[in-house]
Amino acid sequence: GHVYIHCEPPPLNDPTVRQALSYAVDYQGIIKGVLQGHGVQMRGPVPKGMWGHKEDALQYTKDIAKAKALLKEAKAEGLKLTLIYSERRPSWEQIASIMQANFAEAGIELKIELMANPTLRDKVDRGDFQLCLGAWSPDYADPSMFMNFWFDSKNFGLPGNRSRYKNDTVDALIRKAMELADPRERVKLYNEAQDIIMVDAPYIFLHQTESYVPM
Repeated sequence: GHVYIHCEPPPLNDPTVRQALSYAVDYQGIIKGVLQGHGVQMRGPVPKGMWGHKEDALQYTKDIAKAKALLKEAKAEGLKLTLIYSERRPSWEQIASIMQANFAEAGIELKIELMANPTLRDKVDRGDFQLCLGAWSPDYADPSMFMNFWFDSKNFGLPGNRSRYKNDTVDALIRKAMELADPRERVKLYNEAQDIIMVDAPYIFLHQTESYVPM
């Protein structure tokens, strides 16, 4: 699960503001309280257990003082934002409420808005939102499902880059990685891109759920 942050309109076009949002969230509280411990905080875009996962990627933790300091630095105090979510996942309502309380601690007023899933998808596709709760399941086991779909500026909207994030260096790295056959070379490029992405904070990387399958 993660939160799409619409990266085009101010003040969310400022990476400092987006970092502040990432520092405001109680990741462990969500995992314990909502997922009953059946999940881990995401570390980087590529999930644990898939090749290309970056074990030392920057990981945000709840740090309200840091969030407030970053908002002050960005001259974005007294921020008012809206988070949209749909009924598609029962956990989203709880996560939205926790985030609302977390953001309030950092001085951010978060309005939460439940809507029908088709309406939400249409808004995400058009970029008509500020923050949106989302989930993504890969179609095949390749890091491109996360790196190229989510971050290539050619894929704005539902195709994958739902935050409408654009970074020319990241575009160049992930496009080059798609042209190569050697997984080690690809991982090197993806790792470089992940380091830039985590500082740019275009998404709030919440958690990956652990599924229990009876055998």
